[in-house]
Amino acid sequence: SLLGADPMAVYTMENGRIVGRAPAYAPLLEKHMHLDGPLFDLIGKLSGRPCWKLIGEAARERVEVYDGTLYFSDVWFQDRGVRAVVEEAEEAVRKGYLGIKLKIGRGSKWMEKEAGLRRDIEVIKAVRTAVGPKTKILVDPNNGYRNDFEGGWRLLSETRPANLYWMEEIFPEDVEQYTRLRQRMAQAGMKTLIADGENVRDPRQFEPYLKPKLLVDVLQMDIRRGGFLTNLEVARMAKPAGAIAVPHNWASQVGFLMGLHLAKAVENVPAAEHDRSTCDAIIAE
Repeated sequence: SLLGADPMAVYTMENGRIVGRAPAYAPLLEKHMHLDGPLFDLIGKLSGRPCWKLIGEAARERVEVYDGTLYFSDVWFQDRGVRAVVEEAEEAVRKGYLGIKLKIGRGSKWMEKEAGLRRDIEVIKAVRTAVGPKTKILVDPNNGYRNDFEGGWRLLSETRPANLYWMEEIFPEDVEQYTRLRQRMAQAGMKTLIADGENVRDPRQFEPYLKPKLLVDVLQMDIRRGGFLTNLEVARMAKPAGAIAVPHNWASQVGFLMGLHLAKAVENVPAAEHDRSTCDAIIAE
């Protein structure tokens, strides 16, 4: 459908900005939203503008980036244990990352349930001690507490001194569960943000988590799954509810670059996730 098409006619444009998908190409682009990345790049080259200027004005001069690559090194390198994760966290801080995301949820797959929970808590505390109070610590159980609400609450409670910035995907998207979690966090005066949404395919799926009560603080539609335009829609939905949008990115340098451009132009997208992926076909000075 795109062979021979005029790139400047694929989207609807106003005053040099892309505001939507042209009707003739909308079905294709809505089915394959990841095409926003290469198509915005192509249009930017043809018009002499960076991708973020096709989205809007500069919302910030610099985009905060967090390192999303800290996995279960303590499980892989059992001779080093928790220290293996701590060393990765220290390396990330030396590289200049302002935030690090720790993979947790060991008890759901990698270790016995109780031992895994204790290790999750131990890792979080050890990393906070190592990186100091200023580095943001984000944690992601990949739904690892899906059948263990009380275990998830124990994790939050016992790591409270570590001042977690956000808890991502503690269990699958479920309004009842998140309502219960939000109520308990409010009663405890806990300020950790709740993040979720990397598996969402339609922005409307976020609505029950934004109103009538805010249940998820950070909306995380995947940057390639949603592309620029749908993630922009998610950010606009989040703002009135007091939430932010930080698109999920994994295994893609293109996705990281897309996240940077979106955050550069959209006030309500304050950061980008870096997975350190590289691609020899990309030139990104």
